[in-house]
Amino acid sequence: MIIMQESKPDSGLGMAIFTCLCCFCPIGLPAIIFACMVDSKWDSGDREGAKANARTATILWKISLGIGIAGIIIALIIVPVYLFVIVPAQIVSALSNAG
Repeated sequence: MIIMQESKPDSGLGMAIFTCLCCFCPIGLPAIIFACMVDSKWDSGDREGAKANARTATILWKISLGIGIAGIIIALIIVPVYLFVIVPAQIVSALSNAG
C-alpha cells in the first residue's frame, strides 16, 4: 500500500515581497497577505484554501511584476522624448518669442 502525501503549495512569499517593494505596491501588498495565509491554512488542515491562496498570491505578484516592467518600459520611452524633443522645442519657442 502506497500512501501519497500531498505537499504544501509554494506560497510565493519572496516574489510577493519583491514585487511589493520594487514593482507595484498596491497589488504587491495583497500578494504578501495571500502568501502569508498559505501556511496557516495548510497547518489548520484547509488544503484547498491553502492552494487557492497560493494561486491568488502567484497571480497577484505576476500582475504586479508586469505593471512594474511596463512602467519601466514606459519611463524609458517618455523621459528621453521629453528631454530631447519637448524641452528643446520649448527652449527654441521661448527664445524666438523673447527676441
